[in-house]
Amino acid sequence: MVNKKGEGGGPGIGTLIGIGVVVIAAVLVIFSLVSGFSPLQWLAGWFSGQTIEAVSESCVLAVNQNRPGVWCRFVEVDLDGEKQWVNCDSNAIKPFILERLEGSIVDCATYVGAMDAKGKCLQLAEGKTGRALETAKDTKVNGVKCAGFLNCGNNVKDAGEECDGTDLGGKTCQSLSNGLSVLGNDLKCNSDCNGFDTVGCQYAT
Repeated sequence: MVNKKGEGGGPGIGTLIGIGVVVIAAVLVIFSLVSGFSPLQWLAGWFSGQTIEAVSESCVLAVNQNRPGVWCRFVEVDLDGEKQWVNCDSNAIKPFILERLEGSIVDCATYVGAMDAKGKCLQLAEGKTGRALETAKDTKVNGVKCAGFLNCGNNVKDAGEECDGTDLGGKTCQSLSNGLSVLGNDLKCNSDCNGFDTVGCQYAT
């Protein structure tokens, strides 16, 4: 039978929404009791990136759920009075989680699709100029200022760089020879400042 408002006898939209909220809340409570972890704290901390503790909790959850992408994701936290970008593989985080985990779970430097420190720095600086760019350079990722990654090509070896153009950081073909005989002496820096081009060294095997 239809009432005067044309509505059926079933529950209204408000009632269905209320039931849905109760069900979701119950699932979160059960999950918290089983895992000893607070999903609400994790969600609030992970997306706001405000506390080391909240990020650490997300790291433990990432291991429990086998989600290396979450483990390697960078978030911004307040460390010693300054903002820094960290992920679960960062030294700033590890002391908070090693006692709850056994060994190193993910090496973000080799994990496919993970954003490394250099990649994060480049993302932070993309499209920025002037003071905004200088701020990006001052940002730390895994304890290293982005300046080193963003200044590649200025012929000055900055922090985070192996070399830069003509500045080889004191390295020579001989020092990189690993005991091999050196026939040439044309050591070059890679274009991304992360290593050396030793073709011109002509090592004898």
